[in-house]
Amino acid sequence: MNSDIPTTWTIKLLDAGDGSDDAILCLPDELLESLGWSIGDDLMLDFVEDENAVRIVKT
Repeated sequence: MNSDIPTTWTIKLLDAGDGSDDAILCLPDELLESLGWSIGDDLMLDFVEDENAVRIVKT
């Protein structure tokens, strides 16, 4: 992994705007490229309450 790429990221959730209270998580291209992920990959989100964080893993 490139040492210039952060190991943690802060990314804001965007309101889906449809009244559903759903949110959209837009992952930066730089992050996707550094992890070898691409559009269409299946990801699992793990909410870590004590760290106020989300871990994302490719499934």
